[in-house]
Amino acid sequence: MQNTYTIDNNTVPAVAAQVSGDRSAFYNCGFVGVQDTLNDQQGRHYYENCYLEGAVDFIFGHARSIFQGCTLWTCKLPSWKYQGFLTAQGRVLLSEDNGFVFKECTVDGVTPVYLGRGWRFCSTVIFYRTFLSNIIVPQGWDAWNAKGHETSLTMLESECTGPGSNRTGRVPWSRVASGTEVARFTDINYVSSDGWLGAQPH
Repeated sequence: MQNTYTIDNNTVPAVAAQVSGDRSAFYNCGFVGVQDTLNDQQGRHYYENCYLEGAVDFIFGHARSIFQGCTLWTCKLPSWKYQGFLTAQGRVLLSEDNGFVFKECTVDGVTPVYLGRGWRFCSTVIFYRTFLSNIIVPQGWDAWNAKGHETSLTMLESECTGPGSNRTGRVPWSRVASGTEVARFTDINYVSSDGWLGAQPH
C-alpha cells in the first residue's frame, strides 16, 4: 500500500492505509508514504515481517499493536526539514490499554528521526530487542502535545542494539526498561489474549 501524494515537495499528511478493525493481522506487507503512512487507528493488530516507510509520524493512531520483525525505513524529507518522527501514538487516558510495541525490528533509513512523540498525554510506545541505526536523534523522544505531562508517557527501550540505542543524550523523562517490565507488552497475549491470532489460517 503506497501513497505518493505530495505538494510542491512539501510534507503533508497522506495516509497509505487505515486499520480500524479489531483482530487484524498483516504478514509480509508494505506500507509506504512520507507523513502519516499507517493510521493504526483502533483495535488489536499484529504486523509480522512488514515494511513501513515514511518520515513524519508515519505510524500513528490509538491501536494496541505488536510489530514483529518489521523494517522501519525513513525516507527523504524536503531539504528544509532535518528530522522526522517514527511514531505518534494516541493513548489518551491511563485507564486505556493501547500502545505500539516494536519487537525485534530494524530501524534504518536516510532521515534522522525521533523514536516517537507524544500525540496524546498517555502515548505508549515500546522498542524491544530492536536494531536502531545511527539515524536516531540523541534525544530519542519528544513530548510534543504532552509537554508538562511527561510522567504519563510510556516511551520505553529495552535490550535494543545498534548505534541508535546509545542513550547518551536521551530526554530525562524517557528510560530503559528491563525485559521483565516489558514482558506484558511483548507477549503475544497483549494483542491476542482470546487466541484469535493463533486461530487464523496462514
